Amino acid sequence: KKLHAVKQTDPVLREHVLRRLADSFFFLGEMRGKQDYFSAVDYYKQILNDYPDPRPGNDLVYERLSKCNWNLKFYYEAVQSLERLSMRYPDSQYVPDALFRSAEILSLLGKFKEAIDKSQVYVNKYPEGAHAKKATFIISDCYYRLSQPENAETWYAQAQKKWSDLSDLPKYIIIDFG
Repeated sequence: KKLHAVKQTDPVLREHVLRRLADSFFFLGEMRGKQDYFSAVDYYKQILNDYPDPRPGNDLVYERLSKCNWNLKFYYEAVQSLERLSMRYPDSQYVPDALFRSAEILSLLGKFKEAIDKSQVYVNKYPEGAHAKKATFIISDCYYRLSQPENAETWYAQAQKKWSDLSDLPKYIIIDFG
């Protein structure tokens, strides 16, 4: 913090210090919790303000900002960060996770149509991706919650044919399928 507080004459050094400071609070938040996440959010927002897109490293800023907001239960802000990441950095390594996490959060928020759309983008782009199974079951669950049992059953049957083990699915999905 002291290094950041001193007026930096070297703009590259200032940016580097600000990014490391934000990351430090992010990792402290993972260990200690809420207050450090609030500090990380403040620093990540400052980075995005001082070093606007497109800029190398801002994809990671959006990714970590979304995780901070998720842990602070600011779900709409988490989705917003994930969507900015996906739109502004489509080639980023963080985009697959961002697409899936957006879908997951939207589903939990009751935004079922939007969750279906995001999940379908994920499944179509990354059919063998790390989250393909959960994304497919989220689609089925969202159709169920939208009172579209035919669509829900179609997606559920496809998913169960491909993945018979349901043990790693979120409980709310398993409960809905009974």
